[in-house]
Amino acid sequence: QLSVQEPSRSIQLHDNGVCLDRASSVDRKCESGQVMVMQVGQQEITLISLDRKMAILECKFKDISSVSQGSQQQDLFGIVTRKSESNFSCLILRCLSGLVVTEIMNTLQMAFTTAYSQ
Repeated sequence: QLSVQEPSRSIQLHDNGVCLDRASSVDRKCESGQVMVMQVGQQEITLISLDRKMAILECKFKDISSVSQGSQQQDLFGIVTRKSESNFSCLILRCLSGLVVTEIMNTLQMAFTTAYSQ
């Protein structure tokens, strides 16, 4: 599902992934099957868990180190964020299909391009 809100864009996705925190070397399994909304703003993204009714990721574009779609499992994507100079975290999410992830990647690319051309 996709819904558009101005000036940001929201994408509903289902999480079935693993959260990794590189700084503390902690692997923790996220609750499977959560429904989430990714809101892409002009300078930030917010990932909201509808089950928990809270934001699980709020990040300015300048703090995003990498966003990538899985090469073999295209229904997966990851977001690596910088917490401090030497502290990163990675969130890996699974969507209903690779097409949804491709749309998310395209939306993020447009948002990054727009944010940094201003």
